[in-house]
Amino acid sequence: MKVMFLDESGDHNLKKINPKYPVFVLGGVIVERIYARTVIEPAFRQFKFEHFGREDVILHTVDMNKGRGDYGFLADPVLRKKFFTDLNALYG
Repeated sequence: MKVMFLDESGDHNLKKINPKYPVFVLGGVIVERIYARTVIEPAFRQFKFEHFGREDVILHTVDMNKGRGDYGFLADPVLRKKFFTDLNALYG
């Protein structure tokens, strides 16, 4: 059994294109369910717990970049660097 993680970025509206971000991207990855449960999910839970102290945070790029909500701590350059270094390592 396989599972798919799917995400989008940008605006899917083709009638009124945002000139500041004229992009729509849809990407995904398909993995074995056992790999998702034993490798991916625990790694993301650990990452969230380490950086937020809990696991229910949704990783949302817009909020990260703007330092909104749970991401207010990213205003600290040291914490920001560690956060993005660790996040990038999850995808490496």
